[in-house]
Formats: sequence, C-alpha cells, structure tokens
Amino acid sequence: MAESDAWWDANHDHIQWVFPTREPSDYNPDAPILTVEDINAIRNSYIRQERLRLSFRRYLNFLGLEEHNQLVQVGPNFEARKWVWRNFNHNWLRITRMITSLRLCGLEPEAKAFYECICKMRQDGTVKEGTFQISENSFKYWEAAMKFPVE
Repeated sequence: MAESDAWWDANHDHIQWVFPTREPSDYNPDAPILTVEDINAIRNSYIRQERLRLSFRRYLNFLGLEEHNQLVQVGPNFEARKWVWRNFNHNWLRITRMITSLRLCGLEPEAKAFYECICKMRQDGTVKEGTFQISENSFKYWEAAMKFPVE
C-alpha cells in the first residue's frame, strides 16, 4: 500500500489481490478467486473489512478522490491525478473490480458512495464524455457492478 502512484498505475498484477472477486483474472491467473466462505469470512471480520477500506482509500487517492464519513469526493490531489480519467485505460477496468469487490465483501456503503461520486463528477462536467471521454459503456459496467446481487 505504500507504493507510489506510478507503481499502482504501471503494475497490472496487484489489483486482483487488492480487490478480489469471484471471477478469475485474465491478467493475473495466480490471483485469488473469492469463494462463498472467503466472502463470509471478510464480511464477518472487522479487521478484514478495515484492510479492504484502507485499500479503497488508497485507490481513491490514486484516482484523485477522497472519502470522509462514507462520502467520496474530489480530493486535493485531483488536478495532479485527473489524467487517470482521460481516455479509456486499465484504471476503468480496475474501477469495476473495486466496486464489485467492495460489494461482495460487505462494503456496500463505500461502493455506493464511490459510484455516486463518479456519477456526480460526470454530471457536473468534472469527468464527462468529450472532456475526459469516459464512455457511456464504461458507466454501464460500473452501474452493472452496483446492481448485481451479492447475496
């Protein structure tokens, strides 16, 4: 977690460990795949959920966002980080993974706060199509990640 933002962007085999899901990764075949037992263990462990929250906050910082009291908003480093939001890139796939992992592991409020933030950013022009070219298709993936049943 202490790695630099450049490391987070350049390395493609860690995000599957940071935000595990039920799906195997095309990019990292050695990454964990969550079982029902794993998901229940995380959901029932304050320590495991806190570790996932730390990962969430670290990734938010990478994206130029911050979280306080389950509210996600543009952070003080957004101007330096806004390149992350330009054109389609691997970070958009990571966003889908993060939302999915948070929801599976019982951090629904955090996932919802993040999703509401990016919707607001798109609506108010912070990251809208044309300026940062976030496609409708990407938002559809993020929306789908917010809607799939996690039980």
